[in-house]
Amino acid sequence: MKQIIYLACLWLIATACATKQTKNTMEQATLNNANAANQAQKVGAIELVIFQFKTGVAESDGIRAMKTLNNFVSKQPGFISRKFSKKGENAWVDLVFWKSMQEAETASKLVMQSPECLEAFKVIEESSMKMMHATPVFEN
Repeated sequence: MKQIIYLACLWLIATACATKQTKNTMEQATLNNANAANQAQKVGAIELVIFQFKTGVAESDGIRAMKTLNNFVSKQPGFISRKFSKKGENAWVDLVFWKSMQEAETASKLVMQSPECLEAFKVIEESSMKMMHATPVFEN
């Protein structure tokens, strides 16, 4: 009788684990589909900005300032996504993906007219900034 109860408990545990695994797999599949849909948007232009924060700007303050740009940039026509990355001690890389070069260039002009964005740019050491737009040649 103890063996039957023991086996029944093992079966219940295995079933519960399998159900949880199935749920996790389904959730991951949903996330993968959402990511695939986002990636399906054809990237027509990549905006690359490399810069440093001004001396005396705390990293957390600089990052906070860069996050404030999301509100403006994400609302621009043609915006696909933005990736903000750190390289080394005080080197930052801002990548923005656009549907077309025209939309990327238009957004670049508009961002320079936005008081909110100009305020955020105050943390950037202007002499360190390099900015360019590029057209993707291929994607792997």
